Amino acid sequence: MLSGLLGRKVGMTQVFGANGTAIPVTVIEAGPCIVTQIKTTARDGYEAVQIGFEEARLKSATRPELGHLGHSLPLLKAQRKRLQTYQQQQRGKKAASEESEGKEQAETASTEDKKRQTNRETTQGAAK
Repeated sequence: MLSGLLGRKVGMTQVFGANGTAIPVTVIEAGPCIVTQIKTTARDGYEAVQIGFEEARLKSATRPELGHLGHSLPLLKAQRKRLQTYQQQQRGKKAASEESEGKEQAETASTEDKKRQTNRETTQGAAK
């Protein structure tokens, strides 16, 4: 059952009827439509289909729209920074553990110092 058309208005023209009268008509470009979401009764409580008509520029689409359409999103600047910081911490921990294997372990810090250090690392990132 077709309840409507999704398209873009191209313009107006006229068509002549059988008795010679001019009938104004609208020309619509109803191009390829892409199914972007399917609603089901089990999950959403009703049945529906969401469709998209034309391609939008990647630059003008928002991140939520891109995620909804299944596009793989690049990392944000803050996410890249967090990832680099985490990788540096992991490399530092690995290097420190390798050095400690070859040397005798120094005196262990008190538990309060460890708590302060882990709190500082988790809330502010690694200290430079």
